Amino acid sequence: MLKRLAMLAVLIPLAISAILAGQNAPKTAPKKRIAKQEDQNSSKTQPVIVQVQSPTQSREDLEIQQKLVDFTGGLVIVTGLIVVAGIVQAVILNRQARLMGKHAEHLQGLVNAATDNAKSAQDSAETALKQANHIVASERAWILPISVILSSGASDRSEGNEQVFIQCAAENHGRTAARVLGLKALAAIGPVSDPGQTWDQSLYDPDSQTAPRTVILPNKATALHCPVPGFTAKPGQEVRGDYKPGEALFIHGVIRYWDMFSETDRFTRFCLRWHNVGEPPGTKAGFHFAGGDRYNQQT
Repeated sequence: MLKRLAMLAVLIPLAISAILAGQNAPKTAPKKRIAKQEDQNSSKTQPVIVQVQSPTQSREDLEIQQKLVDFTGGLVIVTGLIVVAGIVQAVILNRQARLMGKHAEHLQGLVNAATDNAKSAQDSAETALKQANHIVASERAWILPISVILSSGASDRSEGNEQVFIQCAAENHGRTAARVLGLKALAAIGPVSDPGQTWDQSLYDPDSQTAPRTVILPNKATALHCPVPGFTAKPGQEVRGDYKPGEALFIHGVIRYWDMFSETDRFTRFCLRWHNVGEPPGTKAGFHFAGGDRYNQQT
């Protein structure tokens, strides 16, 4: 672009100078008009008429031409100045464009560096979170039921000695203490093939379980109790319920507790079914875990 402007700066004054040179070329001062012979065959000689311009008119023409020359010269100067100004402005804009390009590259470098730093920080935070979660998962308390029975009343409870309770021996398999909020459980008779028909989602409701009631140390167990409404028996009496072929007595329960790292509710859900002796062969009479992972979970 700079080369084109330089060529225009050179060519425009040359073109205007050529026009002025053509305008300043000398012209024939006296204009003569010679009458032609009307008839070449005529032997008569025609008179010659000569018209001469007045000196006043010639001076006026010269003055007008001189003014045109002066005006054109001024126009050449102004045009040259405009071209020079355009070249200077183009040079300045070109330099500014280069500087802005360098600044843009610098800013892009800063943006890329900031992006890399942010990604590195995010990766570090995710790694730290995973490590923290791993530490919590490996060090926290894990409460699991090791045995569940129906107890036929006790004389030291306010419900009376004929009230049936679900008694769960809960053991802490973690590395830190567990703060147990309570046990909610139920006993119900239902189809052997579908333990879900005797399950009740309300067992997850906290109700009055808002503060720890007992603490279970690592590798220790304690007994948790929950009364079973509608079930009564004499102390020491075996409670199995009255069910038909194809049915069984199920116990569903949820233990709610906190670990030592936070007051986040942890849950241990369990499901057990009563088996008679030899059902299946080699099985002892009592409650055994049933339903698989769907009904036996830890969080």
